[in-house]
Amino acid sequence: MGIMSDVRRVRRQQHSLLNRLRSCASDADFVSEFHAGHLSGLTVFANLRQGQWYTPPDAMTCHFKSSDGHCGAWKFNPRRVNVHLVAEAIRGGGLIIVDSTRKGKRVPDSFSRTIPIWATVLNRIAQRRTGREFDTGLHMHGSVSEREKVLVEDHIEEFISVVVNSCCDLSVLDLLTRPLRCIWVDRSSVWTDVQHRAFSERYLAVICLTTSFCESEVAQHDRQGAGDDHENWSGKLTPSTFARHRGWILSADSDEECLRRIDALATEGNGRSLAGTSLVSIGSTEITIRLHVALSVLPTDGATVFISTGALSDPDVRPDVYAVHVSDVKGRRPSLETALGGILDFCLQWPTVTIASDRDAVLPGCVAVAILSRYFTGLGDELKRGARGDGPALSKERIRRHIEYVQRFIPGWNPPRFLVQQLNRFFLGDPAFRH
Repeated sequence: MGIMSDVRRVRRQQHSLLNRLRSCASDADFVSEFHAGHLSGLTVFANLRQGQWYTPPDAMTCHFKSSDGHCGAWKFNPRRVNVHLVAEAIRGGGLIIVDSTRKGKRVPDSFSRTIPIWATVLNRIAQRRTGREFDTGLHMHGSVSEREKVLVEDHIEEFISVVVNSCCDLSVLDLLTRPLRCIWVDRSSVWTDVQHRAFSERYLAVICLTTSFCESEVAQHDRQGAGDDHENWSGKLTPSTFARHRGWILSADSDEECLRRIDALATEGNGRSLAGTSLVSIGSTEITIRLHVALSVLPTDGATVFISTGALSDPDVRPDVYAVHVSDVKGRRPSLETALGGILDFCLQWPTVTIASDRDAVLPGCVAVAILSRYFTGLGDELKRGARGDGPALSKERIRRHIEYVQRFIPGWNPPRFLVQQLNRFFLGDPAFRH
């Protein structure tokens, strides 16, 4: 009876909010020490969305899904070409991608399978575009069987076709003089700057850095892959807020006190002018995206849709501003799907529009896709503003191509599946949603 009671107590501690956040902090320290100690010249990318809990707030992002590499279900999604990584790899002589796994593995499937497939596909496209001779072999993690590698190889041509026929700008591949190749690093392995220099003579290293100990090595209170499924446990806490205030958050003596501190930070954030404002233009569409800005300090230079991830105390600030509360968490309301009707009606009145948000590009990017889907004809560089209904009939494929186009201008942006489903439902589903 006593042993079982101890087991239950340890499990409760492992699943507590504070313990989860302490595990995230430990993993983030490992990433910081590895980067500073060996390869500070390389850009660090957080693999969405778990990787953001282990990287600095200003880290760039990428999106490689483990499920894209699952054995027997291999696929290459044109929304996850991640071509922006290539420019950084060329500039720095390699790059670092951070992720973790909670399944007791050494590396997540995104590292052992998905990224090696990605590197092979882009290497072969680059070789065909330039005629350069370099290694374009399929190099997967040692945990992948030879039989599986043979089966994956049978799909590479299909994946190349997917990428070539997407809306992605592949011109950066013309600059590849060395092929991309994965290196896998975790807490039990070593990769020094000396090894990196020798490797870099032939390859651009894609260092897949796994943060957590393998489950068999982990301390009883640590939680492997603590940042996974954060929408189910993080509440109002974002990775960037945690990184900036983690000392104060982790000094709480209980989960309840921890939650009170997180609520206080969220309230403070909603009331202040946010630093780090960034501005992105979506090609020649006259759509601009402004990130990390507070409603109270919006510029007065034109029509703006302001998307708040928290409740709005006074949404009617100006006639040229449409402010709306939209949740970026799966299953929570108000949803993007219910907000799009009002947003698009507002955008109809203005030839140019800025989509602003107090957070990152996840929701603004989706709104840009919705505007392209409703009011633009053509695809990619042929997009032109028209009246509602002027363009061809919408389909999932057409919406997907608009997503690919927006990705060209927001490196690392990749909307979660539930938001893509909401876009599809809004335009292709129940007419009651479509004004």
